[in-house]
Amino acid sequence: QANDIQQWEIFQTPIKLKTFLYHYQNADSIAELYARQIKSNSLLNDYQHIFNRPKGAPLKYMPLLIIFGGCTGCITSLWEKFAKRGKELNKFERIYALYQQQIKADEKFNLAWFKKISGLNEKECETYFRRCRPHNEFILVNNEYDIALYIKNCLQNQTIKN
Repeated sequence: QANDIQQWEIFQTPIKLKTFLYHYQNADSIAELYARQIKSNSLLNDYQHIFNRPKGAPLKYMPLLIIFGGCTGCITSLWEKFAKRGKELNKFERIYALYQQQIKADEKFNLAWFKKISGLNEKECETYFRRCRPHNEFILVNNEYDIALYIKNCLQNQTIKN
């Protein structure tokens, strides 16, 4: 029994843990650095094999192609429409197009330009930047003057509500 008591005392000894301080700013900046490196890596972002793949004719033209004997893309178009991989590739193309549209809109409508147009300080500028951001299509279609008018109207409406 004495041996059992000694083993029990060993398990009851407190363990001191070291305090560990973690700074989120450093971790975020490291993650942001790697994200930028991955985004700019040409080997990882080479999607030409997806965009340059052979594509079939749309299914609405299929009867005409069969009648006139030019059914070269019939199987490919059926594969894209009904196969899991074909659906995934088409979905990827749509998402990638939206991503490219977002990048172009972000280049045109950025925080520095918003701050210059609005004349707000840093803290207010960040909050109103999110609230008064128009849709990507509006940003890409309209010129800077129309976007600036939209921002001014949005800021006036926000100050009236507050």
